[in-house]
Amino acid sequence: MKNSFFVKALFLGLFTIALHASVYVKYTELPKKLYVGQVFQIRLETIPLEQNQKIYFDFDKKRGKVKVLNPLKPLIDRGEIKTYYTFYMQVLAPKAVTPDIVITVIEEGYSGMEKKKLEGVALNATKLNPDKYFSHVLARDMSVESYQASMFDKERNIIAIKLKGEYANMADFDIDYASKSGIEKISGEVPDQSVAYYAVLPQELDSFTFSYFDLDRATYIKESIPVDVHRESVSTQSELNPQNSKLYQLKLITTITVLLLFVILFALRRRWPYLVIALAAGIYLFVILQPLKTVSLQSDTKVYILPTKNATAFMKTSSLISVKELDRYEEYVKVEFDSGIIGWVKKERTQ
Repeated sequence: MKNSFFVKALFLGLFTIALHASVYVKYTELPKKLYVGQVFQIRLETIPLEQNQKIYFDFDKKRGKVKVLNPLKPLIDRGEIKTYYTFYMQVLAPKAVTPDIVITVIEEGYSGMEKKKLEGVALNATKLNPDKYFSHVLARDMSVESYQASMFDKERNIIAIKLKGEYANMADFDIDYASKSGIEKISGEVPDQSVAYYAVLPQELDSFTFSYFDLDRATYIKESIPVDVHRESVSTQSELNPQNSKLYQLKLITTITVLLLFVILFALRRRWPYLVIALAAGIYLFVILQPLKTVSLQSDTKVYILPTKNATAFMKTSSLISVKELDRYEEYVKVEFDSGIIGWVKKERTQ
């Protein structure tokens, strides 16, 4: 009985060793020249799996200065003789090492598994010395898909821009000279992605300028977009706060003038039509001098630069907050925060 158990244990051990030794995987593509921040790919070659086999890749995250961008979703190229798995990574420092990779093959119906470890590869990357317009993006190509500009507050404008990058680190896009900025959304798969980005700029800037590093030409490409708040198609965006608008000031001055004029005329001539007009002007003046309505915004309410479906959200509330209601447009409400920031929220988020 003991001999039988020993034979089974020995057989299982030899079987496991054989499985471990049978894993075939190697690097077939590694980067030759890199810049800090660049996205690059590594390609692993294996033999095709059987239908009842699954392969898993585990990256050692303790190895620093290299970020794996698609650890769970490699690009797979299956052939009859070889299968290739492509992973995209980003180098973050001049001296770095790719993570060690543990490859595991599991066969359904069997308790054993095959494993192999690929040691990380040392990398050398050149550090760039960019100007103030650098967007922190290195790409084979980057283009502007759309943009829109609007007033943010009394001293600043906001621009929302959608960009598309090819073989680029689009998640890092940012401009250092913006007083407030951020990425609202990232779409697409690594390494070709699009981002929706916004930046708050001083009103004296009439253009939004940025650059990226072109990997193929090894040079900086500069782009400039006009910050023209008059190009908006929504008329309700023409003024930030209605009570600060020129039209409002004109109405106020005109109403006060009419009120004083007809009060004086009534006092001099004692004619009732003058009194009626003076009373009407007084009532209208009382109405337009009423303080703005206050509404409450729910927590996690997105604030948009325009009351349109595809507008960019530039901030989100973290708690229930009271704001001034400035205007309404379809299902949107224009609001002003205590800080002076003005934007649009969905009507359903107010109470």
